[in-house]
Amino acid sequence: MKKSACFLLAFMLFFQSMGAFAFEAKAAGTLDSYVKPSIKAYPNISIYYENLITGEAYSYNASKIRPAASTIKLPLALFVYDLASKGKINLSEKLTYRSHHYYGGSGVIQKDRVGTSYTIRDLLKKCIVYSDNIAFIMLREKVGKSNFINYAKSLGGKTVYPAGMNVTTANDLSVYLKHVWNFAENNPQYGNELFNLLANTVYKETIAPGLASKEVAHKVG
Repeated sequence: MKKSACFLLAFMLFFQSMGAFAFEAKAAGTLDSYVKPSIKAYPNISIYYENLITGEAYSYNASKIRPAASTIKLPLALFVYDLASKGKINLSEKLTYRSHHYYGGSGVIQKDRVGTSYTIRDLLKKCIVYSDNIAFIMLREKVGKSNFINYAKSLGGKTVYPAGMNVTTANDLSVYLKHVWNFAENNPQYGNELFNLLANTVYKETIAPGLASKEVAHKVG
């Protein structure tokens, strides 16, 4: 996927509960008048918007700590691809699904037999495209949770598993997104592979109306 299709937006929305929320990309100067009327309906909303071409930016409660949910899978996938780009991990290596990896919720591996093996590349696809919880756990185990936390912090993440809690902020997520962008600039082989996964997720409901779904790299959570 060509990154030119993704350069306009880097924003994150958090709500008390997931639901349909039509957020259209608007100039940062007009976002406040669009966001403020929505606060009553979505009291836990946090936004960070940045146009990476013009530098125009907008934020609302961007430093508020919110549940990270599956958005935490984005920096983990970036970490694995970063390691691969440095020759420190082989994406063709196979990992085996064990009973301690099991976790319900989103994903497809939970329907597979314990003992099934997957390449790291396949786990990355499942982690991003299907937001697979088991794939995430297997990949995090492979790289080491503490190593992953240190990596996220090295990117500029300020809220990374504090007291073991899976929480984050819109600011942190925007930092990770910008590193995905920069990573793809410097490592197109792996960076574009990650972009393609992010643009082809099965989750489309959070994409703003009028935007072509396959031209938006995003991670829902």
